[in-house]
Amino acid sequence: MNLHKIKYLMLSVILIFNSSIYCQTSLTQKISFGSPESNYASLRSVNGPSYIEVTNTRGYKALVLVPSNTTESINGKFPAILFLHGIGERGNNLNILKQNGFPRALEGDQQFPFIFIMPQCPSSTEWYYTNADNITAMQMFLDDILSRFPIDENRLYITGLSMGGIGSWYFAINMPSRFAALVPVAFRGDGWSPEPAKEIPVWAFHGAKDGVIPISKAQELVDQFRAVGGSVRFDIYPNGGHDASTWTVTYNNPDLYDWMLRKKKVVVSIQETASLRSTPQRFMLNQNFPNPFNPITTIRFGLPEASAVSLKIFDILGREVETLINKELSAGYYDYQWNGARQASGIYIYQLTATSSNGNNPQHDIQMKKLVLLK
Repeated sequence: MNLHKIKYLMLSVILIFNSSIYCQTSLTQKISFGSPESNYASLRSVNGPSYIEVTNTRGYKALVLVPSNTTESINGKFPAILFLHGIGERGNNLNILKQNGFPRALEGDQQFPFIFIMPQCPSSTEWYYTNADNITAMQMFLDDILSRFPIDENRLYITGLSMGGIGSWYFAINMPSRFAALVPVAFRGDGWSPEPAKEIPVWAFHGAKDGVIPISKAQELVDQFRAVGGSVRFDIYPNGGHDASTWTVTYNNPDLYDWMLRKKKVVVSIQETASLRSTPQRFMLNQNFPNPFNPITTIRFGLPEASAVSLKIFDILGREVETLINKELSAGYYDYQWNGARQASGIYIYQLTATSSNGNNPQHDIQMKKLVLLK
């Protein structure tokens, strides 16, 4: 065997070994990133970026595109787009996403400067359905993705079309601290108040001739968002339908990506806050964020009227661990933090109980959710 063949064989082994390490990294292992050029050299083809299949994340499987263009990276961290596909791409086959998921050819695009994340929704549910705990699934999925890829968490943007357009609103409302901007396409609401997402900049798109989701449904949600103080730009395509005439035109618009890059998440550290500008329409308890966590997590809930409130933490055996709240609260949205530093790793239950102060017809509500402390 001549010297050239030996060098070629050694290089092939190194590339395969590096790729294997990347793809099989344990969920609990934090990858240490250096310069994007060195760490991701083996993940890019010579012709440009190509999709990486990520199948061992919690929550969802996904395709991820790592850019060759590093002009928008800051300290080695890239802006990222989370894209939610429509109903036709649900299932267990990531190849469907390559063919039909995002209505724009990104593979090999040298200029696209974002890390592009495309999870796949299982066929048993939809992004915004409550028959599955999609909030927890998405929280865990994003935690895993953020631990593996050099993503700037202050420049994470969410978008989606059709079912994904509805889902993008759903996740922005339930996980508002995650996203720097929201871009829903061909969307509607599903009975939720958009108030929790009011600080997120929104650029929304819809077709006037959409026969699946009428323009009136999209306009209704936009009006609700503006009513609670949200800022939204709403573009309507006069001849757009529920098809490529709306979403392909949207995602081929370079101004959209320039707009995203001008948005950055505002990080606010809060121990307890109440929204005085709007009131929830119903009693609500959101999934804690982050989850899993170590050691601090935030629990958000909403009260439609003044109530006597109790928020308690229990271990998996039902033993009370801590009482976070036991007092009267006015109507509004609240965020409370729990510090589990003194507790062991494991699954815990948080329970919110509220009895309204309406003497004529007091309402008693109770909700519980699971959280995971992982040290």
